[in-house]
Amino acid sequence: MSLRDPRRATGYAEEAVHLAPAPKRWQTLADCYAAQGRSAEAEQARSRAQATPMAGAAQPQSTTK
Repeated sequence: MSLRDPRRATGYAEEAVHLAPAPKRWQTLADCYAAQGRSAEAEQARSRAQATPMAGAAQPQSTTK
């Protein structure tokens, strides 16, 4: 990912994640953090990307009645 202004891109990515969390948005935020040398925050965002269900994905149904 090529970022001309990593700080500005980070602000946009943080806002996008806040408005509608999605794995791709978390990954973009991780890339923005990494571009600024913010490795701990980048790793946290990558973890969130893996833990966030994709929009429209089927949710497991409960088997309890």
